[in-house]
Amino acid sequence: MKFRSAFCILSCIIIIHLLFISSINNALANDADKLTINYFIPHTGYRFSYTSLLNNNDKYDYVTTWEESAPGAYKQIFYNKDGSRSYSIYQLNKDTLMGLESGFEIPESEVIVEKNIEGSDLVFQEQTPGGTWLSRYITIDSYNNISEYKCTYKYNGLERINILGHDVQAANILWEKECAAKQQSFYSEWCNIPSVSKGEDWYVEGMGLVKRVYGISHKGSQALSCTVFLTGIFDANNNKIEFYDN
Repeated sequence: MKFRSAFCILSCIIIIHLLFISSINNALANDADKLTINYFIPHTGYRFSYTSLLNNNDKYDYVTTWEESAPGAYKQIFYNKDGSRSYSIYQLNKDTLMGLESGFEIPESEVIVEKNIEGSDLVFQEQTPGGTWLSRYITIDSYNNISEYKCTYKYNGLERINILGHDVQAANILWEKECAAKQQSFYSEWCNIPSVSKGEDWYVEGMGLVKRVYGISHKGSQALSCTVFLTGIFDANNNKIEFYDN
């Protein structure tokens, strides 16, 4: 009888130990696949060049940079070949990245600024595979046009893709974005047209966005599809940077 009791106790201890080890292994696996801010924000001292291919055979190239003006305060700038540029301003709060403002500038011409006035533009949130997040916000631009946005995101996990001739591990994110015009200024030279866009992104840790495939449709016009991919990484002196297989 005593032997049977001791055996039962020992069996329970072994089972508890195995469950404990299993939980640790699961936690480590989840941490390894976890989507962190290092996937979204790349090296702030580098320039990243991209090519965008549209289904109407148009093609355009641009370069982006990231700046951190203060702890957690980031600015991404897009430089276009025609001399125009656009930007987005973000604020990092622990495990989330909030969009605060965006703008577009044509040299020696106009500057258009669009600021958030209500809700939260949650562009990034730390997640484990299968995790989702939602963003709803309202903006006003330099012409007093008011637009409303709704965005949904899903993190599918990590997968290997080929970028710049290298097989790398990338975070895969599905997203959908709806834009509605709430108010259009009579004096405005432009405004956001109601639209729905859906896409799939791939991010590499330390490099940010490396590939995007998406489509956008406007009411009364033909849908447009586009593929964006990273074409090069350069330092401040315009030297090409080679990256290692992560």
